[in-house]
Amino acid sequence: NYNIFIMPVVVGLGSHLLADFLTKGGVPLFWPYNARFRMPLFAFKTGGVVEHVVSLLVLSLMGWFVLSQTLDNI
Repeated sequence: NYNIFIMPVVVGLGSHLLADFLTKGGVPLFWPYNARFRMPLFAFKTGGVVEHVVSLLVLSLMGWFVLSQTLDNI
């Protein structure tokens, strides 16, 4: 059963694309073409305060989810 290896890769790739979609730089989905896709209303600068706040919130939610799943299985 390869799901234990495939799911983390799929989640990691998906979350990385989503995170890049939220930045002003956008995502080059059709690389090597120069078209980039970004969130039109909520794009923020990388390395700024907003990125750090969003990252902290996402990591906190992920930690809470993993901890709650782990405690439920004990």
